[in-house]
Amino acid sequence: MELAKNQAIKTLRDGASWHGGDHKWSLPVAQPDGTYAAGEWTPTVAPSLCAKGWHLTTQPAMWWSHDGNVAAYLAEYDGATSVREGEDKIAVERCRLLRPLTKDELASCGIFTDGLHFVKAGSAYAYGSATVDFMTADHLGTLPRAGTILPAGYGFGLGVAVRLATGGATRPGSAGHYSWSGMGGTFFFVDPAQDLFAILLTQAPGQLEMLCELFPTLVYAAL
Repeated sequence: MELAKNQAIKTLRDGASWHGGDHKWSLPVAQPDGTYAAGEWTPTVAPSLCAKGWHLTTQPAMWWSHDGNVAAYLAEYDGATSVREGEDKIAVERCRLLRPLTKDELASCGIFTDGLHFVKAGSAYAYGSATVDFMTADHLGTLPRAGTILPAGYGFGLGVAVRLATGGATRPGSAGHYSWSGMGGTFFFVDPAQDLFAILLTQAPGQLEMLCELFPTLVYAAL
């Protein structure tokens, strides 16, 4: 998404700034002709990245979540600014919200609200269930498994081991459970049926197979 001079993006959660605060943002109002009437200007404050004030971004995917009512708006600003090299955040003297970003504009920023898509390099927030379903489906089918990299009862999706059934494996888990590990001893798994995810961060080279069996066993034993 190309931004004009003195334009950036503001991401709000439940109508408030990402980190909270008491300010009630004046939101754009949709007009009968499909355009928007801009919100009111914020009060003027000295711009500072490390204090309360008005902070905008050029990368809204860095400030996006499916938790709560999250929305991104095209904003304009004027007056002094404060920007730290290499960061996406802009502190401004005052600003106002012009309109919500469209679905296509969100996608161009790496925020995908539904469906299957290609993720470009950079920050991206993949929210579409079709994407996750495709990534965590078994793509091996009847192809033979090489060595012991996949445990019994698992297929392979796009980057993760995928559990094919609740039974037929040596560790607990539900059908559709997916996981992967790192050579040094890190391991994660997600069990959508249990609304559960777990992450193990260790440095234990040579103990990976044991940890991949022990960790989920301990987690499921606590349910």
